[in-house]
Parts: sequence; C-alpha cells; structure tokens
Amino acid sequence: MEKIPLKTPSRALLKGFHPLTGILRKLCELVQDWIFNQPRPTPTVTIIPSRLRFKEAVDYAKKVYNDEALQSAYRKLAPAAHLFRLAISDALCGPHISDLFHLVRKGEDSLTIRIKATDNVAVAKVLFRFVGADGHLLEEGMGHGFGDRGWWIYTTRHSIDDLPDSLVTITAFDISGNKAIICKYF
Repeated sequence: MEKIPLKTPSRALLKGFHPLTGILRKLCELVQDWIFNQPRPTPTVTIIPSRLRFKEAVDYAKKVYNDEALQSAYRKLAPAAHLFRLAISDALCGPHISDLFHLVRKGEDSLTIRIKATDNVAVAKVLFRFVGADGHLLEEGMGHGFGDRGWWIYTTRHSIDDLPDSLVTITAFDISGNKAIICKYF
C-alpha cells in the first residue's frame, strides 16, 4: 500500500489552497503595479551637475589610459589593473590644505611656511603667492614636499620686512588638476 502525504498548512499556503493566499497574492500584485507604474523622477538641479562631474572624471580616466606619462604617475601609486578606478577617484576628489604654520628662524630674515596638503591619491605641487596690500605680486614659488605625511614647506626669498601686510595664497594641486586654495594675511 502506498502512503499518501499529508498536506501541511505551509504546503497549502504555497500551492494556493489557503483562503488568505489569494488575497495576499492580489495585494502584492497591486503594490507592485503601483510602485512600478509611478512616474520616473526627472533629474533635478543637484543630480545633473554630479552626473556631468562623473562624466568628466570618466573622460579624464580615459585620457590617463591613453597617455603614457600620466599612466607612469599613477603606476607609482597603484597596480596597473586599478589605474582607471584610481584616475576616476582622483578626478572626483580634490586636495585639502590644513595645519598652516609660519616660522621665523632666529638670525634669518626669511619667513618659512609649513602646511599639510593631502589628497586621496597624491598632491602633485603646492604654489605659494605673496601679494602686497596694493595688489602687486611680491613673490611666488613652489613648495617642497618633505616627509611622507603630506607636509610641504616654503621659504621666502625676501625678508619679512619686505612682506608687510601681504596676502599669502597657497594653492595645492593634485595629479588630475583639482586644486585647494587657502588665503591668509601676514
């Protein structure tokens, strides 16, 4: 004699024998229809610039992929398999300047400025500009990186007396060309 399996309530629910199964199924279908038939939102003012910025980052990554000089700059930082992603990340995130210090050494008339400039990939260069109170350029020069934690230093060629009430503008650039700017009066 052959055994006939008993129908458990869970099997009855799965096969549609329970009276609530049909109601729940119909309710799920109505909710899905309501969700999927909603009008799609049009891009807002905040979405469009971020899409354009991402497109520009992808275009920059394609440029890196086709340029051997840029590839060598990124190869120092990541394996070749990750160059495209690293270039997109670098194009999307700019550098950051913090910890501005100015130092005057005893016996020297020059001013030494030390800053910390960091980036998600690498800071390529830091530019220091001194503009006088009347608006003319007093001095300009590139900073020198030292240490491995993002410190940059610049020593003025002029004495401190030649830089009265001057505005120093410090600009940090990353490999992709993004920049961060900080200004301070001395």
